[in-house]
Amino acid sequence: MHVLALQEVGGVAVGEALDLSESHGYMVLTAKPSGCFRALALALDEECSSTWSSVAVGHSHLSALIQLPAFAQRVCVVSAHLPHSGRPLDDFLAALASLQTTLTPLAQRGHPLILMGDLNVDLGLAEGDRWVALQACLQSVGLNFFSLDGEPTWKDRRLDHVVCNQLVVERCCLIGNPDSCAWASVSVRPDAQQALCVDHALVMHELLVSLPVLSRPSRSALRRSAFLSRPCKMRVCHPWLLQQKVYGFCHAVSVGDRPDPHQFLSHCAATCSSPAPALRYSDSPALRALCRARSLCCGAVERKRLSFQIHASRQAEKKLWQQNLLQAAALGDWRARRHLQQKAQKGSLVAHSLLARFGCRENAVSHVQHHFDERFRSDGAPSLSFHALPDTEPDFTPEEVASAVGKLKSGKTTGMSRVSAELLKHLVGLSYGLLVLTDLLNMVLKDPAQANLHLAEGWVILLPKKSWVQDATDFRPIVCGEVFAKLAAKLATARVVSSWPVPRSCFGCVANKGVAEAIYVIKHAAQESAGLAEPPVFVQLDVSRAFDSLNINSVLQYMIDHWSSASAKSAGLLRWVLLHSRLRFQLFDASWWCLQGRGTQQGGSHSPTLFGRVLSGRFDQLSHQWLVCGERPAFVTSLLALWALWFIDDSIFIFRTLSQLLRLMPAVVDLLQNLGLSINVSKSCLLASSLPRCLPGFLGTFPVQATSVYLGMPLKVVETDEHMVDYLCARATTAYFTNKRLLTHCSACRPLRLRLFTSLVTASIRWCLRVVSVNQTNLRKLRIHHVTLLAWTLGARAHNSWFVGECIATLRHAVKLWSRTYSETWDALLAKMVWRWVGHVLRLPSTDLVRQSLTELQHSDVTAHGIRRCRTGPNNSGHRNVIRYLNHCGLDAGAAACRQQWAEREHGWLVAHGLPVAELFGANVYAISSTKYLWERRCLQGTFPGQQLIVCDITDSAAISVLELDRCCGWRCHRAPVGTQSIHDILELFLATGVKKVLSTVAQWERHAIRFCAWKLATMGAKSETDLGLGWWELPEHENYPVGVADATAAMIHAIQFGGAMEFGGSIRDLTLFVREYVQGCRLTCAIKRYTHEERKEKNLRQQLLRNAFEEAEDSRANFEEQARVISSKLPKKHAEGRTFDALHILALQRAKSFDLHMENCRQISEGWLALQNVHSYQAMSRLYPRLAAIEKEMEVVWPRTASIMPCSMG
Repeated sequence: MHVLALQEVGGVAVGEALDLSESHGYMVLTAKPSGCFRALALALDEECSSTWSSVAVGHSHLSALIQLPAFAQRVCVVSAHLPHSGRPLDDFLAALASLQTTLTPLAQRGHPLILMGDLNVDLGLAEGDRWVALQACLQSVGLNFFSLDGEPTWKDRRLDHVVCNQLVVERCCLIGNPDSCAWASVSVRPDAQQALCVDHALVMHELLVSLPVLSRPSRSALRRSAFLSRPCKMRVCHPWLLQQKVYGFCHAVSVGDRPDPHQFLSHCAATCSSPAPALRYSDSPALRALCRARSLCCGAVERKRLSFQIHASRQAEKKLWQQNLLQAAALGDWRARRHLQQKAQKGSLVAHSLLARFGCRENAVSHVQHHFDERFRSDGAPSLSFHALPDTEPDFTPEEVASAVGKLKSGKTTGMSRVSAELLKHLVGLSYGLLVLTDLLNMVLKDPAQANLHLAEGWVILLPKKSWVQDATDFRPIVCGEVFAKLAAKLATARVVSSWPVPRSCFGCVANKGVAEAIYVIKHAAQESAGLAEPPVFVQLDVSRAFDSLNINSVLQYMIDHWSSASAKSAGLLRWVLLHSRLRFQLFDASWWCLQGRGTQQGGSHSPTLFGRVLSGRFDQLSHQWLVCGERPAFVTSLLALWALWFIDDSIFIFRTLSQLLRLMPAVVDLLQNLGLSINVSKSCLLASSLPRCLPGFLGTFPVQATSVYLGMPLKVVETDEHMVDYLCARATTAYFTNKRLLTHCSACRPLRLRLFTSLVTASIRWCLRVVSVNQTNLRKLRIHHVTLLAWTLGARAHNSWFVGECIATLRHAVKLWSRTYSETWDALLAKMVWRWVGHVLRLPSTDLVRQSLTELQHSDVTAHGIRRCRTGPNNSGHRNVIRYLNHCGLDAGAAACRQQWAEREHGWLVAHGLPVAELFGANVYAISSTKYLWERRCLQGTFPGQQLIVCDITDSAAISVLELDRCCGWRCHRAPVGTQSIHDILELFLATGVKKVLSTVAQWERHAIRFCAWKLATMGAKSETDLGLGWWELPEHENYPVGVADATAAMIHAIQFGGAMEFGGSIRDLTLFVREYVQGCRLTCAIKRYTHEERKEKNLRQQLLRNAFEEAEDSRANFEEQARVISSKLPKKHAEGRTFDALHILALQRAKSFDLHMENCRQISEGWLALQNVHSYQAMSRLYPRLAAIEKEMEVVWPRTASIMPCSMG
């Protein structure tokens, strides 16, 4: 029976919501309608349990759509229990109205309808108001067919019926008595009534369906069928039902009926999972209502109007959906972020190009099928057997299974059974779920020969390598294997390789030997080679179709050579996986199966481990033979010899000389051929600094290159690694522009942008920073590039009125402050990652290749013959500067044994390279009203919004308070007793308390800024506003402390952003008053220290010389406006001559020999920019720029002690 309709179901506590359960192989849908005293249920067998949908609960009925074998469309089955005659007629009519509301849309869409249940009306009597109402309801939805046999189901009346519409009858045969039942075999079962102890007899209707004449399905139907059956990403939608499956499995095991693992998991996937919905646009209910209205409209004019309205509404909704999606991604929604980051698929002309060559689809399919059949064809040798080998391996433990399941990647495409990693993770998290999964895996482990062959099947996706596919070699087969088989193979591989010797040249499939370690070792060797007169030869080989070409017997033979009885069953499981792999291909409308007689499935996690360990293990045996024969490697340590690096299938060999390469390379080629592998010469290369153009022998086909790419990083035989830093900067720039819409979205605040920047841009280079050497050149490159990208991200754009290079420097300085305060700069990140990685390497065993390379790697000629490097100076290859730093501090390799002590020494490593040190952040939180210092808000308007400020305030006669406004923690306070302390002393004491991120030395204080600081000088009894009477040119001597030119530039920018004076369209009423107000809250970015007596004396002399210079240049400044108008009239001519603003800007930045020429250049550039932008007044520029030039000259040029020297131009 496919469907059981049950009424008055007791013993279940459900509301109107749907409840799912399983009983005796049926999936039961249970709900309690509002018009029933007990629940209704629909029980679906295994064939229908995976196809049900659209469940509806009405007044007195429960309906669902299911797929029955004989029907093309889904069938609506209804379990109903209408109110009996003892209840009011209105209640009965409400139940019929609800039933009609549910079935009318389905009848209009042409669904077969089957109504089953207790209708509490005898349809054969044709009497009474209830019969009339029920008959009208059934006829309105097309339910006109029911049995007239008259057999009673309750006492002497027939109250239980099965009613169908015409679509059901048309699919049935005419059997029995046409007068009683022309479309089904009906039987009333009183015996079931007695057995179940119920008051109604069971009605059984058997539909005898006539099979239609089968026609060949259309091409679109075949494609849709293949599309629906393809592997896809799945999500668990019914975890409670999965728990019922677990209980059912436990019950089956207790009675001795253990289910098949593949069938059990496939059934769980079919009933408890569903395809993960794609993130795509869908019409709103209002728009769908418009589409419905258009479909019911008959007038052409009205339909046209609705069509235009629908088109406009859909475009607006799509635009709004894109904006919301972008905002969600910018706010951290990774699902939306992945959707926006996915690249547009380039259309591949697979069908057109193949048909153009082969003429028809059949020939193209035959060609592709023949190619892959030959590619995976076995060599014909009988497979090796593990018979009679010792076996003492125990079963998998729950701990092993839980650890392996936790490492499975979620969100991946499943196999053909659609068992996903999410399903296994949910299964492990359920009660008894881990034990069930462990039992399933042990069933396969104990007897792989009895395992279901479907576990070894894989769906192949033919991915085009190029847009124009002309041959089968242009396809890359991607295998989607069964997740359960991958899990079993992963557990078995972990046990098998644990007893194998670890090859010294093996990376990627061995613990503590990842991508970074492989790149570092080869980079260290290349840098060592660059310092020799005769550097070695690097040979980078590309193994052609590595995983698909490896002989299976070579893997089995390696297992036999290193056999361990503790992993015998696991080896047998891997042998079964390798020998029974079946691949399903599909191209166009054709599909075929191929037995994989060679290689391993690329999607399996066991494949790279087996491939890498077997290949590197065989090469270790070969390199040992070379050492026995007297060959000397290019690089050695005290314990190891470095011949090559194997990172899975990416290999690179190092030969001491060209003659050694010609002598030993044939043995490597033979080794690969014995394993069934071959070399792709076109993708291989020779890397050396000096090689002849024409190489002898087989090397003549290998290209010779100066730069190669190994594991995604450029490799070059030079002593520095600046090319790696340049590559990382270019990679970060690509990551920024790829995610630019997310990083610069207007709805994301700046802290969120920093987090996005870290997760999207910094993460693109973070994984390989540890292999880059820490030196000032690399630190400067990373710091500059980081500030540039971060300035773009935070929206720190140059103002339209900026015409001085120092404005950009001030802006970049503000960005640097943000990164140091709320994020991490790349220069500090490089130093930290190198320090931590070196500590990790030093904690490895002393015989490890990476540790030996870090501390002792050198060329064999240096060790054997004492050959020196071809240049003098220190050897900076690898991370030798870290080792020298440890030696300078009196530390050895054992200093890294304690992780905590090694982390504490990171402070000194950063200080040694002049990097800011991160201190603890979160002390001295001081609660204070934010309105008390509202006057300081104007100090937050500068080159970059959001900088922090410091306020000095005297509110108590016994103490002085230094307040810091922090964006995250609010106001912070440091209190000190009133004495002879100056503002500088208070600030210096505050900065030394550890609540600020400070630099360690005075020299670093002078070169780098800590924060934008501001203070207000207040004394007891004085006014809140202090008129210091200072001008722009007097900023460098404010409060008898030197102020850098960057601070003066920031002050100028602060004024420029207000648009100049009010009479010229700005917002400044009085420029002099504006200057004084700004000086009272002057922000300092450079060092704060006192003048010495000699410095103050020299400063006064400089000030006098500066004022004399301005007095002598007063005439030129007085005539500035008139000359600016003349220059403005010459602008069209200058543009015609090609003298654009950029040319004028470059001209002004050049150092001139006379002050007059410099002023002329300044006037040209300011006038040109003002004429082009029309944003500020001539008066504001004439007041600001010459004084800025003088300030800059005062800070950077040592003034002579004679008054006749005039200031020079800006640099």
